[in-house]
Amino acid sequence: MARIRNGIFGGFTGKIGNVEGFIRNGNAYVRPARRKSNKPPTEKQLAARMRLKVVNSFINRMTPFVGVGFALASKGQTASANNLAKGYQLNHALTGDYPNIRIDYSKVSLCRGDMQIIVDSTVSVTVEGLVFTWQTDPMMDSYSSRSQTMLMIYSPELGRSVYRIGGAYSYTRSEFVPLTAEFKGRELHCYIAFAADDRQGISNSEYLGVVVF
Repeated sequence: MARIRNGIFGGFTGKIGNVEGFIRNGNAYVRPARRKSNKPPTEKQLAARMRLKVVNSFINRMTPFVGVGFALASKGQTASANNLAKGYQLNHALTGDYPNIRIDYSKVSLCRGDMQIIVDSTVSVTVEGLVFTWQTDPMMDSYSSRSQTMLMIYSPELGRSVYRIGGAYSYTRSEFVPLTAEFKGRELHCYIAFAADDRQGISNSEYLGVVVF
């Protein structure tokens, strides 16, 4: 059964005969309905499914973060910010052959933009959490100086992320992120980016490496 939106002249969602409709970013689309196959999947198909599963498992732990991180990249495109984030990781951040496909965390990108703010950044461990520090370009304009941190901490062992969206302003050059006891002894992959306070500008994310809390 399909559901018609905006009257008979609007788009529809669901399946009608051999076609299915869906709405993405406010636009209506129609495509041939997918058919189930009784043939056993090939190794190439299994590899493609595993690649998608690995990326989905990773990005789904941080959906709000990449929703901001890829928001500007998704403007004017049919793909959502979430889909673009997953597409980037599929194309750039996987390593290994089937069935040992995994994320290469050093190649992950969680924000895409053209703001040039970060000159040097580091992350260090304290008893209660992580401290992110950075230097900024002394020649950056006032618009960029009002940018705010976007910080990501990811634990593969726990399959959990801790993040900040719209954190400290760039001119503060430091931000502390507290962590709970369950992260003790875990390897944590860390990323930093900056987004303008009006969210109309963003930098690429930068991988800061892995630390043990």
